[in-house]
Amino acid sequence: NINLPPGGEIIINTCDMTVMVNGANGLEYVEASSDFFKFLTGRNELVYSDTGTRREVTIDILWKDRGV
Repeated sequence: NINLPPGGEIIINTCDMTVMVNGANGLEYVEASSDFFKFLTGRNELVYSDTGTRREVTIDILWKDRGV
């Protein structure tokens, strides 16, 4: 579990297999048996949920073809 403060940021780089939480190494939050996201060309669905009732969340996803 990660408790992010307002304005907090998680960056997951599936190419480099890195996780940054508020600018610091966040691999401690990744289970050793976890797989990084594997997005496909076209439509992908990412679901976010939590128990907060008054929360504004922004999710930006940047996908690049590794072959380019």
